[in-house]
Amino acid sequence: MMFSLLIISALLYQAESTSRLGKWCSFGNAFTGTGAQGNRDYVESGETVDLPGDFTIEAWIWATNPTSKTWNTIVSRANLFWEFETDLPNPYTDFNFQVDDYGLLSFFMGNGLLQPFQYGILARSSEPIPAQKWTHVAIAVSAPGGTPRTAIMYINGEEVDRDAWSEGQRQVATQLFVSRYDNTDQDVQFWDGRIDELRIWNSVRTKAQILSSMFLSLNELGTAGTALYYKFDVNTRDEDQFKVTDFSRAGNNTGYVTHDGVVAPAYWAKSEICV
Repeated sequence: MMFSLLIISALLYQAESTSRLGKWCSFGNAFTGTGAQGNRDYVESGETVDLPGDFTIEAWIWATNPTSKTWNTIVSRANLFWEFETDLPNPYTDFNFQVDDYGLLSFFMGNGLLQPFQYGILARSSEPIPAQKWTHVAIAVSAPGGTPRTAIMYINGEEVDRDAWSEGQRQVATQLFVSRYDNTDQDVQFWDGRIDELRIWNSVRTKAQILSSMFLSLNELGTAGTALYYKFDVNTRDEDQFKVTDFSRAGNNTGYVTHDGVVAPAYWAKSEICV
């Protein structure tokens, strides 16, 4: 019932022109990660995900066991700490969008400071993400000129938290990982579940914009302003099972899947977002 009300709410926000931007509830496969089983299943993007200022991250997530007392990363950029030879990766992380060890949706940006507080922005939901249920998540970061100001977090199109930039400088990285946070302590932060419709925009998306397109599989017109768009619609019979096409307007951030673990990978499964 609650999910049906969410679809109705999204329909109410849908503008007349939205249908021109994509196809309603036309989702194919989703990426599947099995991090909790000792596997490392993740997608590595190219080097050209350019986010010089404002940006918004959106995705549909399905978490196997979000309160399992481990961290499950949705998407992150965190390759700068290698330059500082530190065992504390968070201060040198551009961002990490994750479900934390309490099952809360979490987003942080490092500020390059070890003390007194290593996060420029830290936003978290107050309630855990539901287990084994498709949930839409988004974070909209205002960063004019590259310096972050505020971040607003949404779950199913509703604001759940916001935070303002504290101090220090943004640690801008380039390479992006889906289902992996590359930290130096234990390297265990991989997604356990499914991820679909990952979109990164070069703008701050509003609540109305998020609701109007969250159930759309975007077409070329609808991808205007996207820096990266992974639909994860890889067919299990496709010749290349490791290639993830970027459907953003530029289309230059092809992703590649990596697997390391004891359980044989099954990267793609029907998303069933609208079921």
